[in-house]
Amino acid sequence: MGGVNLWKQSGQVFFWRYLENVRNYPGWHLVVDAAGRQSLVDLFEAMVVEHAPTTRTIHVTTPTTAVLSIPANRRSGVHHPEKIRLTFDPRDKEAWSLAEQASEAALVFGDSAATVLLGGLREPVRVFDTIFLKDPDLWFWGIAPPVSHSPA
Repeated sequence: MGGVNLWKQSGQVFFWRYLENVRNYPGWHLVVDAAGRQSLVDLFEAMVVEHAPTTRTIHVTTPTTAVLSIPANRRSGVHHPEKIRLTFDPRDKEAWSLAEQASEAALVFGDSAATVLLGGLREPVRVFDTIFLKDPDLWFWGIAPPVSHSPA
């Protein structure tokens, strides 16, 4: 043991659900920046390698206008949790659930979902505008554009 326990989140993870137009944009939506993508890859890889029930919490960044423009559903309001509690359960290969509890989303996944998540995060361009997993739906919208900082 060590990889999962030593893991620290870096980068930004944007995770939300729409309050309107849920017919065209059902479920949950995920965008990461480059550092956030690598951080999640590192976490999921460590979970799979250790192959033991594991829980880690990641912090969610409030989706920016630039991030919300990626799926082109700008008119809908959104809700995002402050954090996501990720629970890897290798005892249930097909585990996949996502529940919302107050300001936290609880995501439980097994080996099959871990494989899908890792594959997509490793090749984000290939899976842009794709539903990673269904029931509940988890859409992946790729890598967030870097935030430009203008000189002060």
